[in-house]
Amino acid sequence: ADREDPEGGYVRIFSQEVESKSNNLGQPLRKFLATSYVELWRGYKDVPTKFRHFYEIIREGCPCHAYFDLEYGVADNPGVDGEKTVKAFLDLLRKVILDNFDITVEDRWIIELDSSSRAKFSRHIIVRLPGSAFADNSHVGTLAAAIVDEAAKGRGTSRYRDLMFVKNKHGQETTFVDMGVYSRNRAFRLFRSSKAGKGVALMPTARMMQAWDNRFPDEKIFMHSLVGNVDPDARLLTVRAEDGGVFS
Repeated sequence: ADREDPEGGYVRIFSQEVESKSNNLGQPLRKFLATSYVELWRGYKDVPTKFRHFYEIIREGCPCHAYFDLEYGVADNPGVDGEKTVKAFLDLLRKVILDNFDITVEDRWIIELDSSSRAKFSRHIIVRLPGSAFADNSHVGTLAAAIVDEAAKGRGTSRYRDLMFVKNKHGQETTFVDMGVYSRNRAFRLFRSSKAGKGVALMPTARMMQAWDNRFPDEKIFMHSLVGNVDPDARLLTVRAEDGGVFS
């Protein structure tokens, strides 16, 4: 990708899980592709559902939109209402961005994809701020930490804030927001893809489609949901992990 497109203008990197092949740990092997968004979509839309296990590689040091992986085990959290928890997260997200960037996040800027099953509640949130993006995914990780910190401030006094904390499979408290998705060169699952062997694809929620007036075709959802699909002229936002987050 770097050889063909040194400026990073159009060649992007994706991976695909190959369910029929696995490593020594029994995990699906991955193959990688270097192509443009347009060319990927041309082939991707025709891949049979059972083979559609694709991921976008969010490259280190590259601009990206804000993205979040929200999840919890259903059996480990009886009584937890996923929809209410997502709403609490989105409200906190809006508050943190408004307080620090003076931007009011509108519903139509949010891409909300769901791949929940009976065993696991799982939702991806991508936020496309018009004319803006984040300098790279490390800054998005710091933003996510600021949202969790905002929730923690009201622990024990606000059910709304308490919703942000769930139990893991060991019975330990953790955050509803997966903080492990901001590592370098992270693989983030694509719209309409499932994890190999799982069979539950990421699909738009009713809330998202209502905000988008139910008019957007699959190709537009695909392009909007790509975390690295950033306008070259976008203003790049930064968040540094100092004194609870320094925003600019």
